[in-house]
Amino acid sequence: MTKRDESAVLTRNVPDGQTPAKAKALKAYAVTEPDEGMGGIVFATSARDARRLGASMYSDGDPESVESTRAPWADEFAATGIVPAKAMVAAGWWLEDHWTGLKIDLDYLDEVGLTIDDVIGTQGGPAFACEAHAKAYAAREARRAFARALALADLKALLAKELPGATLVTGRYSEHWHGKDIGTRFLTAEARLHFTFPGQKIGAAKLRIDEGVMRPYVTCCNGDIEAFRAFLKDQPITNIRSAIHVD
Repeated sequence: MTKRDESAVLTRNVPDGQTPAKAKALKAYAVTEPDEGMGGIVFATSARDARRLGASMYSDGDPESVESTRAPWADEFAATGIVPAKAMVAAGWWLEDHWTGLKIDLDYLDEVGLTIDDVIGTQGGPAFACEAHAKAYAAREARRAFARALALADLKALLAKELPGATLVTGRYSEHWHGKDIGTRFLTAEARLHFTFPGQKIGAAKLRIDEGVMRPYVTCCNGDIEAFRAFLKDQPITNIRSAIHVD
């Protein structure tokens, strides 16, 4: 059947001046996985579709492993699919506070003297019991981002200076950083940069920083040891440990 034929079928028996029936409206469903207690609000045209969607989000993908019930209070959010955290809590759900890690529910709000209107965030995103928690979290993440950027910039400068023959790998998984929050700033606990070098055959090498190790050091794939050792001999290394470590 051609596209034109399909269109004819869709409009067949439709009175003049009218259009074909609109697609079914999305409705809100509460989908939960009973054993783990995981769940949330999903938007679908039927309970069956809601279970299928919810199973992929909160379970192992098996629709039979989740339960689905209508949540008409959330229908107003179907257009965007974004459910405010305060609406979730008001409906009897609980969310984890991204700053304190505590459970945000009606009982908690009552205990600490907060109200539903104090709750900030959305389902699936950072949620906070109040604006003060949201600001504290934002400040911490700003410190984390600054420390990460500074540490990786320093490591890249070290790579360029002491391993000028290396080529920095770019891309999503080409660098890694993890830090420890000590209250006023972050200390680097782990940092990794991936780089290639002449003679490499197996995979990228790494310039690394690890907590408890006094100096940055390098690692390579097992099959590249000899080529890596030859490469390092020609590099002006002074601060990087040149001993070969295998990933």
